[in-house]
Amino acid sequence: MYVLDTDQKIRACPVKPKHVKTDKYHIGAFGDHFPTETSAFFLVKLAQKKRGWKPFTLNEIEQFCLKFNNNEFKFNRLLGKWIVEQNGKLYFTLEFVARVWESSPNIV
Repeated sequence: MYVLDTDQKIRACPVKPKHVKTDKYHIGAFGDHFPTETSAFFLVKLAQKKRGWKPFTLNEIEQFCLKFNNNEFKFNRLLGKWIVEQNGKLYFTLEFVARVWESSPNIV
């Protein structure tokens, strides 16, 4: 799995989406800001569906959220620091993966 590091270079990531539990929101992962943690939950669910921290588009996450009766996806505080846009695609950062894994590890 590959994600962006702090230098916005693509790096290997040993943590896979299946290593993050999604039976609850990622409480505390992003400064106890529940809307941001809710957004992170849906992004992890999307990565699990795609079987990797693969780049995605805004349309892709919006369509995915419709399946959960979430008609309007918002990144809240994630975009720019933990989710980064490059060339029309959105990328997970290494810090995003570390934060969601730390808050909800799933040992498989």
